[in-house]
Amino acid sequence: MPADGVLTVFISYTGEDLDEHAAAVREVVQRQRCLAVDHSQWPPSGQESVEACRKEVEGCDVLIVLVAHRYGWIPTSDEGGDGDSSITRLEVQWAGEDTPVIPLLVDNKTSWPVEHIEGLDNPDVLGPLKRFKDELRGTIAGFFDGLPSSAATLAADALHTVQLERAKSGKGPQPKSSEPLLQRYLVWRAELDRELELIGFGENLQITLPMEQVYVPLKAVLANDFMHRDPLGQFDEEALREREHVELDLDVVQAFEQAEEHDKRGIALLGDPGSGKTTAARRISWHVAGSQAGQNVLDGKGLGLPPGTIPVILKLRRLRSKEAGKLKDFVAREIATWCEPTDDESHLDIDAPDLAEALWSSPHVLWIFDGLDEVPDLKTRGRVSRSIEGLLRRHEGHRALVTSRYAGYQEEAQLKSRFLELHVRPLDEDQQSELVTRWYDAVERGIGGRSAESASKARNRAGDLLGVLRGPDFRSRRLASMAANPLLLAVLCIVHRKNTKLPRKRGELYDKCVEVLLEHWREQGEPGEGRLQLEPEVCKAVLASIAWWLHQKDKRTEAHGEDLAAPTESTLLALGAQMDGGPEGFLEHIRDESGLLVTPQPGHFGFLHLTFQEYLAATQAVESDHATELASHFGESWWDEVTLLALAQARKPFARAYYEALLERSAVDEQDDLLGLALGETLWLPSGLLAGHIKHKKTKAPRKKAMLRHLTGRRNTELILAAQHVLDKGPKSARSAAESFLLQAGEALPPRKRVARVARADEATGLLMLRISGGTFEMGSESSLASFWESPVHTVTVADFALARTPVTNHQYEAFVRSEPTRQQPRYWTESRFNKPDQPVVGVSWEDAQAYCEWAGMRLPTEAEWEYACRVGTTTAYSSGDEESDLQRVGWYRGNTDDRLQGVATKEANPFGLFDMHGNVFEWCEDVWHDHYVGAADDGSAWVDEGSGRRVIRGGSWNNPARFCRSAYRLMSEPGNRRVSLGFRPARSLA
Repeated sequence: MPADGVLTVFISYTGEDLDEHAAAVREVVQRQRCLAVDHSQWPPSGQESVEACRKEVEGCDVLIVLVAHRYGWIPTSDEGGDGDSSITRLEVQWAGEDTPVIPLLVDNKTSWPVEHIEGLDNPDVLGPLKRFKDELRGTIAGFFDGLPSSAATLAADALHTVQLERAKSGKGPQPKSSEPLLQRYLVWRAELDRELELIGFGENLQITLPMEQVYVPLKAVLANDFMHRDPLGQFDEEALREREHVELDLDVVQAFEQAEEHDKRGIALLGDPGSGKTTAARRISWHVAGSQAGQNVLDGKGLGLPPGTIPVILKLRRLRSKEAGKLKDFVAREIATWCEPTDDESHLDIDAPDLAEALWSSPHVLWIFDGLDEVPDLKTRGRVSRSIEGLLRRHEGHRALVTSRYAGYQEEAQLKSRFLELHVRPLDEDQQSELVTRWYDAVERGIGGRSAESASKARNRAGDLLGVLRGPDFRSRRLASMAANPLLLAVLCIVHRKNTKLPRKRGELYDKCVEVLLEHWREQGEPGEGRLQLEPEVCKAVLASIAWWLHQKDKRTEAHGEDLAAPTESTLLALGAQMDGGPEGFLEHIRDESGLLVTPQPGHFGFLHLTFQEYLAATQAVESDHATELASHFGESWWDEVTLLALAQARKPFARAYYEALLERSAVDEQDDLLGLALGETLWLPSGLLAGHIKHKKTKAPRKKAMLRHLTGRRNTELILAAQHVLDKGPKSARSAAESFLLQAGEALPPRKRVARVARADEATGLLMLRISGGTFEMGSESSLASFWESPVHTVTVADFALARTPVTNHQYEAFVRSEPTRQQPRYWTESRFNKPDQPVVGVSWEDAQAYCEWAGMRLPTEAEWEYACRVGTTTAYSSGDEESDLQRVGWYRGNTDDRLQGVATKEANPFGLFDMHGNVFEWCEDVWHDHYVGAADDGSAWVDEGSGRRVIRGGSWNNPARFCRSAYRLMSEPGNRRVSLGFRPARSLA
């Protein structure tokens, strides 16, 4: 007998024609913790078989009926039948009035094996079969195709609905919680999180899929703090050696298992916009709630959470500033909105104060705070974080999951002692394939029905898009980043489905997406009364004004329709356009027909994703000439993406006005990296204005240096003259940047200014190779900071060689990636924190670095060459001195990076003219690792004869302590490792 609360499901089908489909359905039934029964154990003959089937059917809780093109065995009156009805039809009749029947019929458009089609030309067979199908017609749960999995999916959905209804009616499994109120909440929560609506479809064309079908598992990595620290919070050098710079991916859904290992009760889940943080949070919530509400949660595994945990999802964008230190007030207000009656009766029918009290007193609650970055200001964000930490201190059994964009997770807002920090990884190629395949399958079936034709369209179109994504255009950093972002990949699917060639620039892609959403999906249905009749250009202009209005309101991502009426109406009037229903009618139509707007709470409207608000706000800035106002927000993270997208589409007058306003601001010098991004994104560069600013005697040296560094590679006469002026008359600290600019522009340096060590600028890579004059030095260290593998100190003589002035940057590595279609991209190629043009490329293995060097006609430096070039004749800890303050001047390390990778050549060069020899990234060397220098060569050659197979890495990195960045410090890594702190700089032998 089944256990209490376990459903018995009888699966009825006609025989071998549906054996595989029945087996797939049986597996689904069992996965949903139900008892599966069918008539396969009784032969289709005799009274005994009929009686056995009838007994099982009358005792079952649910009957699933599979019907294809056979009517099946017809028992005679002697056998217990009526001589007319098949056994399958009889089983439907035997089911009691209270027994749910789930009929699943084959789609008639699906090709079917001829041998499994009964009575092709026999009306005596076809007639009863047709009548039976007609009897089922009103209750059919779905149509399956030739794939057994399609029947299984339909059965899972229908069975889930039955389980939910039984739970609501009190007939289902007894609540695991002793509190009925919480069980009702769990059922509501599970149902709310169970389905996801696909991007690009509004209310008039809803396409939703169960979470288990549409969710692509996301991967995450532990923040570097946890990879490199011991339990006392100190860097553990031996542990770092043992880890060999391995960085393991883990499934986000299993995050709390990792937290348990680190004795943490909270997760800070960080990622880029659109990276899937919110969807992952909902997936966790559904897993936790669904497993207690009788739903199938795929694998049935725990998540590292205590049994009986209650999930609660709260959107922090709805938090009021005064609630930052009073989370109970915020929770109470949110619960009240859940319990307010709605027209579609989707509300939670529970007394709100009672639910709030039950949650706070529950021993185990998972609080999911979504969107910390959407709290308006940093100070308030910090108060929210402290309140969440306090919540975990007061409630020992509670857990917390907090999501945030990287940009909003500054020091003051960071969650401390009880939290494990995880970073969401971009989608890899396998995940991209899975998402595209699922997206197209859902769309084609949602629009064309479950037919063979729809399935074929889905396969073909998904394959075509994946072919484009694997092509050379999408190997560039920016486009590869789009394909690796779940939201933007769905955007690509939308644009591709319209048979539109995918744009090659980010701004153009957003523009095409807006166009498609406004225009394409309304074509899916018949035009009718109330459908949106305004031209897409008009709609886009109105949406741009709304986006600009929202973005000015201190991190607003939504507003009540009444508040948005003014910008909506004024733009419609300015364009001479009218809309039935007025401004609110416009908002509703855009929401219902395009999906670009959503209603995050009753009466409110916001954009589908912040990405679209940013793009449309940038469009409005350009169209309405808000250059000066945009410049006033320089350095505010909320405005960064708007600024970059505006500059990428703006013509010269706007760009000139923007930079005129920007260069008057002293704060620009504090945002060197952002200035570089802005200059790199600008479509029409006002070179005369910038050149004049560089040459001006009042422009300070740091800004001259920064502008020349970020403009390097632009062969513009005005800028070349400005660089020559700096080289002749500018401050000494800016001359190296001027020299780099001129060399990469192909300009000959004046003899009196030429640095003797410059070998040449490499045309293929853009690398500046410096001539390092050979000599003799003492290699290794025996100082108090030294490790045993830095000894013994020994004399080495190095011949002349050339070495790259900086580590290879992302910009310099991109040409290699695009020239090698089969070459694996760097591990962090698509992550915004690590793929800026002037940052050193990271996530490259020793094999990757070797391949690049071979492609460029170079090689990796030997370990002896590297240390010789780093020391520049010094015997101190760093080439700049012995103290950490000396390192500050020349290198990036944990003490001064704010925990992020830096652009190259932003610190002082060493006397050889080399940048970043101390810190920023560890650099691969040619040598095989040996635990000491006993037996090492004294001629500077690579030591590769024997050893561990691991390779030497040198220099320390941005996330290491100062001592790791010493000239003598050495470490090893497996040649295949591709860590966030691993880069390289090429060398070349000289005759």
